[in-house]
Amino acid sequence: MNAPENALTKTEGYTLLPDGRGDLKMICGGDVTIYFRTLLPVPEIIAEFEKAENAPRDSWFCIETDENGAIFLSENSAECKAKRLAKPYYDAEAKCLTYPMNPYGVVYIFGGGHVGRALVKTLSQLSFECVVYDDREEYASHEMHPAAVRTICDKYTAIGEHITFNAEDYVIVVTHGHSYDYDALLQTIASPAKYVGCMGSRRKTAVIRERLKNEAGVSDADIERLHAPIGLKIGAETPEELAISIAAELILIRSMG
Repeated sequence: MNAPENALTKTEGYTLLPDGRGDLKMICGGDVTIYFRTLLPVPEIIAEFEKAENAPRDSWFCIETDENGAIFLSENSAECKAKRLAKPYYDAEAKCLTYPMNPYGVVYIFGGGHVGRALVKTLSQLSFECVVYDDREEYASHEMHPAAVRTICDKYTAIGEHITFNAEDYVIVVTHGHSYDYDALLQTIASPAKYVGCMGSRRKTAVIRERLKNEAGVSDADIERLHAPIGLKIGAETPEELAISIAAELILIRSMG
């Protein structure tokens, strides 16, 4: 889509030093170039944003930064998928800024109890979209988890019937029983999700690892990627503290790309 004639674009450079060009009163040093694109409320642009509102999660919003200044929604773009664009990406040669509609993936929380509930509250404030899965209806409801983008109630052996994981997703297993933890991990540990974690003591998680390997034949490589015990070591004990510990680990994983 070509930009309307009255669309405004400009590029400005700043030096992050006192008394530098465009002095921002910063002392960290370096240079920054900022591209400004004024989105005027014209029908063409409004139409693209209306499309984006209901776009699939694997879509990208593209803004061309050349003299045309086009803006458009790219759904299921083969080029974007090939580059695994999970973060904003600027192609200097094509002069195009591409921004994923869901840049950080989805956090799938298996277990909607006290820790699951605290996790949704914490992670939803950190740009993580949360989906809660529990086999108990009262723990897999919007009333229990108002900040979750979706809740699912079914057996832990039926996860594959509801969810398809991608490489930017996160899996957190905090169910109400060891056998349910095992069922959830059995269906998620070999998924393409970038993170799989399970709450529990070292003894419990060691037993689960042995079961996955000896009973289910899960590969050593997949078992090795399991974060268990889950979260960063901050001495967490309460559900809220555990949520902060786990959230901190997810932020660390996310920052590593």
